[in-house]
Amino acid sequence: HAEAEILLARQRADRDRVHQALGARHRDLAGAEARLRSLEELDASRATFGDAARFLLSAPDTGLRLHGAVADHLNVERSYERAVDALFGDLLQHVVVDRADEVTQALALLAGQNAGRCGFLVVDEAASSAVPEIDRHEAPGARALSDVVQASGPFASVIGRLLGHALIVDSFDAARAIARTSRVPVATLGGEVFRGGGRVEGGSRPDARGILETRAE
Repeated sequence: HAEAEILLARQRADRDRVHQALGARHRDLAGAEARLRSLEELDASRATFGDAARFLLSAPDTGLRLHGAVADHLNVERSYERAVDALFGDLLQHVVVDRADEVTQALALLAGQNAGRCGFLVVDEAASSAVPEIDRHEAPGARALSDVVQASGPFASVIGRLLGHALIVDSFDAARAIARTSRVPVATLGGEVFRGGGRVEGGSRPDARGILETRAE
């Protein structure tokens, strides 16, 4: 009987530990679900976009045939989103349309709403433009932009031409060293971009998330 009582006490202690661990897991799950809902709302509302692109992509009845933004057609390898965000910049927000006359209509609509500037990718025009030559620009310790981001969907061949040539490295010092002799932009995983030895762009709030980071997370 004494042995059984000892065993029962141990099992009750184990049960209490399991309940505590389960409670912690439930709290973690609730926090993750709340974070997910927040990110989904940001993505759906285009909160990380500028006013003009957000208006066009979120307005229900513009009468325009829009195919989302350039960012919607890109697949980026995890952990490289911030670097690609920095390299692409406002190009990620360019609205994809079929024809140039739709740009005219969209600009008139934006002017009527005083929504500001917006970029566009015209599929018909871009499809007939010359295909840029492939140049890998290899460098030790660097990855090519084309290795970490791929265009997808029905406009992949057109949007793929926008990728351009760039390199991505882990650190600021490595980017600075490569940029001194590189003919292409060099970005870090943290989002700094070197364009030659004398020009560098960077800086963001610690809690800020770019378009690609929000979608990936």
